[in-house]
Amino acid sequence: MINDQTSNFSNDNTKLQDLTNDEFNSNVNSYTEYFINKKDEEKKIDKDLDEDKDKEKNKNIQIYEINKNINNNINSNLKLSKNVRWFIFIILLLISIMVNMDHGTIPAATLEIKESLKAGDDILGVFGSLVFFGNIIGKYLSIIS
Repeated sequence: MINDQTSNFSNDNTKLQDLTNDEFNSNVNSYTEYFINKKDEEKKIDKDLDEDKDKEKNKNIQIYEINKNINNNINSNLKLSKNVRWFIFIILLLISIMVNMDHGTIPAATLEIKESLKAGDDILGVFGSLVFFGNIIGKYLSIIS
């Protein structure tokens, strides 16, 4: 096997020695032209890729501008007056206060409720947690619909 490789090398070497200067220069020139052409092709491909990236970037900018204009039109149509915003704020504030009072009333009045119902701690615990069972049912209904 090694002898075969050596003989191949020596055959190649003799072929190189047999080449005349003109043939050698011709081969060098053809390889040089090949690599120059290859380099030019790579530059052209890079240029095409850059152009494609620029086109894509411009397209994305146009889409962004269109979306921005649509959002501005929607927002300008949905602006509420200052009085309406204050009214909504007051209503939400009152609802939040009432919910807070509702959740705080039962725990604050547990002793009075326990005495009036003549119930044990276990029944009082179930009574206090009914609110949370309502939350669970509401959560499942919102998932279903």
